[in-house]
Amino acid sequence: MTDIPVYSYENLRKEADEFFRKYHPSSDILVVEVKAEGDDSNRNRAKYRDGLKHFETLNDRLADLGEPWRYHFYFLSPDDYTSFFTNMRDKKYEWTSGLMQQLA
Repeated sequence: MTDIPVYSYENLRKEADEFFRKYHPSSDILVVEVKAEGDDSNRNRAKYRDGLKHFETLNDRLADLGEPWRYHFYFLSPDDYTSFFTNMRDKKYEWTSGLMQQLA
């Protein structure tokens, strides 16, 4: 058994503002947290910073183990929806939302 966090639908928080999405047949998993427009509170800054670090560490460990899975972490507000879905459809996972730029 590996020492890597495993996320399943049973493990996920049951909140409407956060979700995981896997695109088949890809090994890319999108982790999305939805916030109010312009919500650049200190709490969200900390959550964004900590989330980025968590998924960076997780992806490094997965790569070291030769696993194909990669997690992509996003913070979105309503103004970001159209651009987000356009970029995800085109598999442009390095895209950053306007809210992410505010929080960075």
